[in-house]
Amino acid sequence: MHPLVFPVKQVNNAWKNIFVQAGILK
Repeated sequence: MHPLVFPVKQVNNAWKNIFVQAGILK
């Protein structure tokens, strides 16, 4: 497994959660 795959996936999930929360709050 490429060492960057896991961190990138976590970052993408974090951004997705931020956008989901922003969508709920707006």
